[in-house]
Amino acid sequence: MRPCYVCHQRGIGNESVVYLRTYRLALCGRHLKEWIERRTREAIAEFGLIEPDDRMLVAVSGGKDSLALWWILSEIGYEADGLFIDLGIPGFSERSRALCQRMAERLGRELFVVAVDEFAGETIADVAGRTRKVCALCGKYKRRAMNEFARMHGYTSIATGHHLLDEAGSLLYNLVNWSTKFLKGFGPKKQRTDELPAKIKPFVKVLPQAIKALCEHYGIEYQKERCPYSKGAKTPLYEDFLTKLDELSPGLIHRFYFQGLKLIGGELNLRDGEDEG
Repeated sequence: MRPCYVCHQRGIGNESVVYLRTYRLALCGRHLKEWIERRTREAIAEFGLIEPDDRMLVAVSGGKDSLALWWILSEIGYEADGLFIDLGIPGFSERSRALCQRMAERLGRELFVVAVDEFAGETIADVAGRTRKVCALCGKYKRRAMNEFARMHGYTSIATGHHLLDEAGSLLYNLVNWSTKFLKGFGPKKQRTDELPAKIKPFVKVLPQAIKALCEHYGIEYQKERCPYSKGAKTPLYEDFLTKLDELSPGLIHRFYFQGLKLIGGELNLRDGEDEG
């Protein structure tokens, strides 16, 4: 493993726990956490993600991204409760919920649990039994559940664990398909309305490799199994493509997303698109 860049600059010989090729940066556990905290603060400030009067929920799935986000937000001084949407997937949902509960106990915060069938009238296991469009319907049902819960309980914003590669992959997929509905809402924040909470993505400047290394170094247990119904998802193919390009041209993922955000949000004036719910 490479020496930590920050430690090396200070004459200390600590080894890194991760090498972020995109930024040509190797970091030890301590400086990785500081790097993620700094980039999270930068995103919050640059995009106005959190308002002073916000009551914030973190949508946690049990995966590394959302659990790490909940922890990091707490570490940098934000108070947020967690919301777990129980998808009704036998075994998988129970394990995911238990991991979210452990993080809630670690943070001393509330974890709310909502069963998707309370809002949709069916579980995701039921959906998988009748259609191939599982991911699309799952996303729709989760958004509905989050929106309804936040509205009923007075939460004004919902933070999700979407990171830089997630967002870059979604951008590429929707550009290839010229999805104007997506482009109208493109960006790390969808503004709060009278009916809907704001949707924010504080990890938009953080890479998945950094999140995984953070979890492993700081003992954040997370769901390592993939959703059994995610095999047909298309955006991971675009994420893999961007990752391969980034290996040839480090920094490409960052440039693609943030230049896209600047051009689409500014030139086309689409950044303030409405949330479809």
